[in-house]
Amino acid sequence: MTIWKLSHIFYLVTAIMISLLTLFVGLRFFEQGKLNHFQEVRYASFLAADELRQSSDDLTRMACAYVDTGDPRFEQMYWDILAIRNGEKGRPLHYERSYWDLVIGDPNFRAGPEGEKISLRTQMKGLGFTEAEFAKLAEAERMDNQLVQSERTALNARKGLFQDSDGQFNVKGAPDPALARGLLNDENYYIGKVRIMRPLNEFYELFDTRTSNSVATAHQRTDIYVYGVLLMLVLLVAWLVFSSRVVWRKVQSLVQLEKETRNIGNEDYISQFEIDSSDEIGSLYRAFTAAQTERDRYFNQSLNLLAITGLGGHFKRLNSAWTKEFGFSPEELLSRPFIDFVAPGSRAQAAAELDKLMTGPHVSFECQVVCKDALSDGFCGTSHQHRRYRNSIFPGRTLLREKILK
Repeated sequence: MTIWKLSHIFYLVTAIMISLLTLFVGLRFFEQGKLNHFQEVRYASFLAADELRQSSDDLTRMACAYVDTGDPRFEQMYWDILAIRNGEKGRPLHYERSYWDLVIGDPNFRAGPEGEKISLRTQMKGLGFTEAEFAKLAEAERMDNQLVQSERTALNARKGLFQDSDGQFNVKGAPDPALARGLLNDENYYIGKVRIMRPLNEFYELFDTRTSNSVATAHQRTDIYVYGVLLMLVLLVAWLVFSSRVVWRKVQSLVQLEKETRNIGNEDYISQFEIDSSDEIGSLYRAFTAAQTERDRYFNQSLNLLAITGLGGHFKRLNSAWTKEFGFSPEELLSRPFIDFVAPGSRAQAAAELDKLMTGPHVSFECQVVCKDALSDGFCGTSHQHRRYRNSIFPGRTLLREKILK
């Protein structure tokens, strides 16, 4: 597979994984918001239901306290509780706490500013109760309102006011605390309390089951999205590790190919490098191998003297023409610098010409070269320097061959 295709696959898979990761993160926060909402509604619903129960108990307590003591404060508290529940008076701040206990028992207690006027029934409607749940709350509230009538009769009997034929407390008489206490403590009164609490308990069961299921479902979904986030993170890390491994292998192939290029002129370098891939690096390697084969064929079959030298003047590679012309074996030629094979009378001139390679790309010169049979032959050569690869290409001919060619 080509590098171009690999890069597109990498970008596509990475984009998909990041998109899925982003999606799971977004869904997780969205579901967490729903979970928080369910929990807030569950808490507010419990407060609303508990307020109905607590207000019923507070009304009973204030009515009994007024009947027993005749203190008008308790009567006023009774009507305040009823007015707050019916939305006729502002709801005090933190009303769900032990508000009336502090009002009664703490002389230093100061109630905060009144809040919004909203009836308990309106609050319940806004909390999204089901029809069955709301029916239970409405039944409990209806039973409590009926009990309020008994409590009103008791409060007025304590003041000496009794009902007329129209049901109004317009008949005046002597206060009757005994009648008032009897109304608040007889069997019918406690039966009325039971009629309030029974549907209230049934509401708690219905509501608790529904909200518990909603919260549990939201928890499960949140957990699923958290697991999805963790899974995508693991997959993304694994994908990046795998991709980096593939890239590392490609880079290593390029590094090795560059190493092959640098050692292209070393006679003793044995290449063990091979790339068997269909990507661009494989194509480059095959092109390099073909060029290297063609170069070796030309290098080895050339009748001219061809050599590659290092910057120090030592031969790194040479063709067989050197052995044929001068009689030295390849090992002997590779073991000594070229200047050692130059005749003593020509060394100064050859060295001066070769020194010019430090400032120029190439030089041409003629010199006498010592042959192994002690005879010397003229040499006409050109040296081309490649500073990047720290070597020089060194083609040349003997003077005799040069004259023949001319």
